Amino acid sequence: MTRTIRSASVALLLALVMGVSAGSASAALLWADGFNGRILRAPWHEVDARWRVGSGSLRVVKASVDRRTHVGYAVVGLGSAHRRGLRVSSTVRLSPGQSNIGVVAPFENAGNHLLCKVELTPGHPDGKVAIERRLRGGSPTLLRARGAVGLRKGAVYRVTVVRRLRVVTCSVQRNAATVTKLRYSMTRQDLRAFGSGAKAGVRIRVVDRATIDDEDDGRSRFLDFRALAI
Repeated sequence: MTRTIRSASVALLLALVMGVSAGSASAALLWADGFNGRILRAPWHEVDARWRVGSGSLRVVKASVDRRTHVGYAVVGLGSAHRRGLRVSSTVRLSPGQSNIGVVAPFENAGNHLLCKVELTPGHPDGKVAIERRLRGGSPTLLRARGAVGLRKGAVYRVTVVRRLRVVTCSVQRNAATVTKLRYSMTRQDLRAFGSGAKAGVRIRVVDRATIDDEDDGRSRFLDFRALAI
């Protein structure tokens, strides 16, 4: 009888622990989207472009992208900057032509944010991964980059940004294998401009002119999006 009571007590304790763990894991998820609907639902915000959802993916409306910067974003509020630990990722399908897309985090606004991007263009025919920033509305600044990483047209990759305090890593994976990883430590200037940014999202750079050889042709896709406090 005593053993039966003890066994029941242990089982109950394990169930409670598992329940708390599951609750904690659930609480860590800030936002997830598989783009299975027909519209980009709240709390997404379109910035400098319009976006369409269909066939389990998110794509930009090419003609709607800002004509001055040629860059469009879709971002979601995360409640706070989650400076101590934030992971933002998206599974992307590169264009069968040329690609220039990425994940933005932290994001204060279109003029102040950090970007992890992948590029497969005539200028980088074997692929390039980079960390860039926009500061006070200026031109994008290249902070870290690695070329010749073997990206393939039309292939699917996982692009991930991880922030821990001021340190940000940008990684790209294919079939769970790491293609490359970059690391950047945000400066005081960065922290003032976008370190408290409570948004994250996706970004594409499109130029609707055949003379441009380092931009996306508008056919790249975002297949999902996840943001977690870690």
